[in-house]
Amino acid sequence: MLIGRIRLAGLAALVAGSMLLAPATTHATYTYVSTATPASAVFGGTTITLGGVSSATPLSGTGIINALKVGFQTATVPPATDTGVFTFTNSLVITNTAGSVTLTPQDMITLLRADTGGEISTGTLTGGVLSATLGGFRYTILSLQYSGPTINNSGAGVGNISYILQEAAVPEPASLASLAVGLVTLGGFAVRRRRQASV
Repeated sequence: MLIGRIRLAGLAALVAGSMLLAPATTHATYTYVSTATPASAVFGGTTITLGGVSSATPLSGTGIINALKVGFQTATVPPATDTGVFTFTNSLVITNTAGSVTLTPQDMITLLRADTGGEISTGTLTGGVLSATLGGFRYTILSLQYSGPTINNSGAGVGNISYILQEAAVPEPASLASLAVGLVTLGGFAVRRRRQASV
């Protein structure tokens, strides 16, 4: 009788631990602000500028966020053209009800052509701090999407850099501890049962 009650208590502890592991909410509401360093670069007669972005409304879940505005300005006249590689760090501050955390992705814009007749450029995510936990949620930059400026015949244009930002709930340490206690209790019951069966 006593062993049955102890076994029941162990199962209850395991179930409680499992329920604690399941987060109450799967998404938190968050906002973000971004700032690039350095914010500009010059290649010949072409200037690249990066403007920070903040979320217009609170977000939740995984999605695409507009991270930086990219501006091109050129006075270079064909057949001359400007080329270069612009490496920078984007400080992305994410805020939810638990506080704030900063991701610092390192990005690169490669300028293959820039003149008043046209432009060719690419954007690449090269590294940095891409993941952090805040208030039971993990925020991770999965990839970069680049929409380069178009400067054909005008000498100026605006594009943007976006990130796919993943938000995932993570179990709290107390929940993991409860689950461990439940598993140890069940393991103890199994050992005791074997010993009693062999007697």
